[in-house]
Amino acid sequence: MKLLVVPWGRNLGHVMRCLSVVTEAAKQPDIEAMIALPQRWRETVGRIGARLLSYPEELTAMPAWENWQQLAHLRRSLQADLELLQQAQPDVVLHDIRPTMLLACQLLDIPCIAIGKCHQYPGFLFPGEKLAEPVWRNTTEVTNQLLGEYGLPPVKEDLRELLYRRPIIIPSVPEFDPVPADQVSEGVAAQLWYTGPLLWSEGVHSDLPLFQGTEVPPVIFVYGVISRQHDLDALVATFRETPFHLLVTGAPPEVRVPTRAERVSLYPLVDVTTVLPRCTAAITHSAHGSCLATLSAGLPVAALSGPYQEYERTHNGRLLEKMGVGRRLPGVVGWRRVREAVELITSEPSYREKARKWQQYFKRWPGSPLVVEILRGLATGEQLPPPFFSPEYCGPKAFDEEVTITQFVGAKQV
Repeated sequence: MKLLVVPWGRNLGHVMRCLSVVTEAAKQPDIEAMIALPQRWRETVGRIGARLLSYPEELTAMPAWENWQQLAHLRRSLQADLELLQQAQPDVVLHDIRPTMLLACQLLDIPCIAIGKCHQYPGFLFPGEKLAEPVWRNTTEVTNQLLGEYGLPPVKEDLRELLYRRPIIIPSVPEFDPVPADQVSEGVAAQLWYTGPLLWSEGVHSDLPLFQGTEVPPVIFVYGVISRQHDLDALVATFRETPFHLLVTGAPPEVRVPTRAERVSLYPLVDVTTVLPRCTAAITHSAHGSCLATLSAGLPVAALSGPYQEYERTHNGRLLEKMGVGRRLPGVVGWRRVREAVELITSEPSYREKARKWQQYFKRWPGSPLVVEILRGLATGEQLPPPFFSPEYCGPKAFDEEVTITQFVGAKQV
């Protein structure tokens, strides 16, 4: 079986999810695994045992969703997808919400499945959100022009309608990514799977000097909240009188550890599956991937949500608070408030206790092996695992709480 995986979101979380599946697939002797990534990933992909393919540089040089309101760009992207498929000749495709790849697979009659999230369900609105994101609303007209050129049915109001014409996997749990059960059509219910988090591990910085020896300080994992040198300088100064060691990653390459700073380490990338469980708490930007990584590690979190992607990240922070594993810091806040939140979640035992309960629940989800099983079924026509909304579904069930998160968000309790 030949599998092609196509990450499209450029953030690390999007790539990590896809690498998790490719790594699992490459272990199977009968699967030839391929992934479309820039050339800088060639060595990593080779170590996994997969084959690297790439899009033309003029497409990968621009942000992932730029120009999708332009028909010329859609045509060029579709052509690039068709060329990639002709080169790879896959039996099945897994893509990370790339609409033109879905169209290319349909035109070439290749089974495909998308990696999605709850807010990519058609019509989904976050609490307080009046209109769906422009990328879903403002791209429908040109998308329908492209669909019309190939005699394919149009979408009505929302580009996400196109994504749900084919099978979907959600690399999360229903408590964190609730697809609204009362809105799911029979067709969607038959082709939607929750897999649990897809976290990729290659052992990058798995044995940091920080964690060697018998006296390891309390470590705070800091991810996605440092955008310039001033941010790190201020963070270090604010935590100077605390016992915590700051392990910072996901910062721009020009950021450096401040002169004479103690108890701070800066890395471009760390292996979250091995590093996070050794930490005491985390400070993150509340993005989907970092939330699932901290939940999977049983780690309390101070969840920041600035103006970028405010609705999604504020929603994520609220869920973390409801789950009892962290404190949400909405909007733009000072580092003093961040320090106070960290001191609270590390001194109050309930945060760690709740985080470890959720960690045990997350461990019961199958992850990438289930994705590979679904892909194999799509490619061969063999029976697929029962989807989430089917009566036959027999996956993990949430542990009992006074008020379960499933009830809170309105997802289907199974």
